[in-house]
Amino acid sequence: MNPFNIDLGRIQHDKNFNAKSFFLDDNENSPYSEMNHNCEYFEVDDFKTKVNTIPNQFSTLSFNVRSLPNKFDAFNNFIDELNSESFKFTVLGIQELWSVPFNMSIPGYSKLEYKLRNSSEINNNLGGGVGLFIDDNFSYEILEKYSVFIPNLFESIFVKIEVEKNKFVVVGNLYRPNSGPMANISRFNEILSDLILKIQSDSLIKQSEGIVLLGDTNINLLRHLDHQETANYLDILFDNHFLPLIVLPTRVTHRSATVIDHISTNIKDTFFDTGIILNDISDHFPVFYIRHTKNIKSVKKVKKNEINK
Repeated sequence: MNPFNIDLGRIQHDKNFNAKSFFLDDNENSPYSEMNHNCEYFEVDDFKTKVNTIPNQFSTLSFNVRSLPNKFDAFNNFIDELNSESFKFTVLGIQELWSVPFNMSIPGYSKLEYKLRNSSEINNNLGGGVGLFIDDNFSYEILEKYSVFIPNLFESIFVKIEVEKNKFVVVGNLYRPNSGPMANISRFNEILSDLILKIQSDSLIKQSEGIVLLGDTNINLLRHLDHQETANYLDILFDNHFLPLIVLPTRVTHRSATVIDHISTNIKDTFFDTGIILNDISDHFPVFYIRHTKNIKSVKKVKKNEINK
């Protein structure tokens, strides 16, 4: 379902709408040159057909829902439609929760882990906020000391997820608003750069399989050639060996097409899938990243703050 009646086929095959094309042109040293990377749009049925053949996986879905309370039933139904007996998203990363006025639970997932601008949890007017649902087959720890949350500037929540015995992945869910006096891309980039450095210097996290950063940064990758702070953002990722996986527009209207919903990782996998799922719950499309793995956890055991002492 293409909710905006936009010619996504044309966008998908027009290199002017593909951020990766700017790095490939006449550049033998492109970070994508040796990667089996592909990003494309999927209807829900096409996505379900694709993942039906992936027996073991670790996966993330990132979605700016623009008010989870108002969209929760639709979001829950959407996840139920995507998941099946043969496939289940490991991590659901949500941006712009706005509030949590009632118990939000999704069958098969942990309780909602979240951070909001308003501690009362019920004020919709403040917007923003980030949250995670994690497959209840996985053990996880919220990394409080790395979950930087500066309302309207840099909103994040980080988690360590055990993918098999003695192996884990770190996932960070980020949101940067694009309006208001605190929406400062330069400062966002400074915080991100410092945060990545601290995380990668952590003696325990160095033992991880890698880090996945997902979320809505409101930084349009298509503008990296004519907007300095966008170029700086990409430099931070590339300098720290993170590869942006979502390279096609994730917010599309009749007047614009922007790549602002991102998933980036420093995990060097041979087999993985990434793309964009068409849906009209929000004015953003959800994006995904799927690692093909050998094993999967089967026992839930939630720990918190052990790494933060």
